[in-house]
Amino acid sequence: MNSSKKKIAYIFWTLLAVAIGLGIAAGVTRTAQYAYAKLGSPGKELFASADRAPIHIGLPKIGKGTKFLTDSVTYKRAETQDAAVAKSPASNNVNFGQQADEDTIRIGWVGDITPVDTSKMPGTFAPFSEVSSLLVLPDITAGNLEGVITQSDTSKCSEGEANCFAFRGDLNFVELLKNSGFDVMNMANNHAFDFGKESFSDTANALLAKQITPTGAPSQVSIVETKGVKVAFVGFAPNAGTNPMLDIENVKRTIADAKTKADIVVAFIHAGAEGMQYLHVTDSEEVYLGENRGNTMQIAHAMVDAGADLVLGSGPHVLRGMEKYKAKVIVYSMGNFFASTNLSTRGLLSLSGIFMIDLAKDGTPKAATLVPLYLDTNGIPHIDGVETSISLVNKLSTEDFGGNGIMFDDAGVTQIN
Repeated sequence: MNSSKKKIAYIFWTLLAVAIGLGIAAGVTRTAQYAYAKLGSPGKELFASADRAPIHIGLPKIGKGTKFLTDSVTYKRAETQDAAVAKSPASNNVNFGQQADEDTIRIGWVGDITPVDTSKMPGTFAPFSEVSSLLVLPDITAGNLEGVITQSDTSKCSEGEANCFAFRGDLNFVELLKNSGFDVMNMANNHAFDFGKESFSDTANALLAKQITPTGAPSQVSIVETKGVKVAFVGFAPNAGTNPMLDIENVKRTIADAKTKADIVVAFIHAGAEGMQYLHVTDSEEVYLGENRGNTMQIAHAMVDAGADLVLGSGPHVLRGMEKYKAKVIVYSMGNFFASTNLSTRGLLSLSGIFMIDLAKDGTPKAATLVPLYLDTNGIPHIDGVETSISLVNKLSTEDFGGNGIMFDDAGVTQIN
């Protein structure tokens, strides 16, 4: 073999070795996402990156009505399902594989959803295609919208400002949410005013235009009727302009008001510090980036004491444990549900799920399921056959709440009462 051929052979085998090494590394990385008990020290940053520059989106004006800020919003959910959605892939481990009977109200809950400008997404953008058949199974499916739908270019973040993230999407993203099965969105969170004061009302109007019920404004009680039962949704956060969570008297007063208007009351709580180092629920105040995020356990208990039949949490961007308190269920965090281009989905931040709970028509919990998901590097949810989310939630529930922790079996099902 002459020297030229030797050089070519050397280059070929070197490139092959590098490719094999990269493949092994990728496999190891994916495996490490599931080995939560063996993860090393969490990284310092929660967010991988964020585009702070103004994004131009073609969002039409929705209208000027803003009465939803103080009045209840009521509509009846359509009873039809899109045939294509119904045929999309589902987990083999879901025992709640069909809709609930007429005597049961099923509520679905997922983690944080950061909106995007769909026109800037590459290729065919269908982020919920693998899970939409699950999202339509509850009578009412809810999520936490961590951002705004608006034409405003006035970001809360200055160019280059550290630890500031502003999220914005277009009307087509809202349509994707609706077509995938979402009925209710909590807007009480730290991104409710990412693009100015008007972006909050713009977002609510955009949701209403697609028949998704918003909640989370001060004193707001939003009602969805299904199977002849009125279900009230109230959202709370520690952030200015939203329904104040740190004002316990306000929490009690809003929930008491909801009890007079509905048969079942569901309270959303956006609370707790963010990131992999904040998996646990502690009976103490949590502070993140200088902001008081509240004593999550104390506030959630106060919600139940005030009459909430179900408390659903968001904010930490990681899964947290679940608690049974005075015969009611508290879900402290479902992590991220959709985080395309906005949030980091490495390690524990990739673990997610769909929580479904069956309630009697008087709000008494019967049974619940946790469908395990993971988010890929693009922040898109997929069914997790390894079921790591179930193991992690069980572990955290036991460590944080002892005998009051909610435990799921291998199929992700638990009997409540």
